[in-house]
Amino acid sequence: IMMNDALLPFNELPRPEMERNATVLIVGPPSVETANFGELMINILANEMTIRIRTAESLPLPSASTPRPRIDFVLFMLSMTQADSFEALKKSVMKLNEEYFLGRCAVVATQGKRLEKVTQYTFECEELDYFISKVCGDMSIFYVNLTNQVNVQVIVRQINSLIEVACGYKRGITPALLRTTELYESSYTSLEEFLDTEQE
Repeated sequence: IMMNDALLPFNELPRPEMERNATVLIVGPPSVETANFGELMINILANEMTIRIRTAESLPLPSASTPRPRIDFVLFMLSMTQADSFEALKKSVMKLNEEYFLGRCAVVATQGKRLEKVTQYTFECEELDYFISKVCGDMSIFYVNLTNQVNVQVIVRQINSLIEVACGYKRGITPALLRTTELYESSYTSLEEFLDTEQE
């Protein structure tokens, strides 16, 4: 990653006693889905936090004559019916400072669950999962069906939990701490089996 043009996080976090607010940057090709999801986030979380949505087609961001607001969280948004959105994601994540990968960014893939009216996707969930795991480590991926209000509500609140931690609103909890509590999946059924493998 070229540090001179990568999107950098600000070191100063909002104080918990202040009004709860966050600025979220949604990165992805312009679409109705992107606009709708940003609006849904604002409305669903209206009673819990003030969400300010900024949008960008890709990273890095263009040069600005005035200082930009602090970016608390980055959402990469792509549609599984648009091939260019996956390619845009691959390029944009390379322009994101690695500090954001520690719980300050996530991917939202729309129409991740097959709908009857959708006959073909331009990429599969496995392809996206593989790319994120190899390039971005533990970045969260959310598959959302925008036609399902319950699904949207659940996903938005899960994302909000990440945003609250990234902003410092959860005292004593940091993105790095959350990573240590994640379950580690293993094919080993016993410690003896693991030790036997290590000795081979």
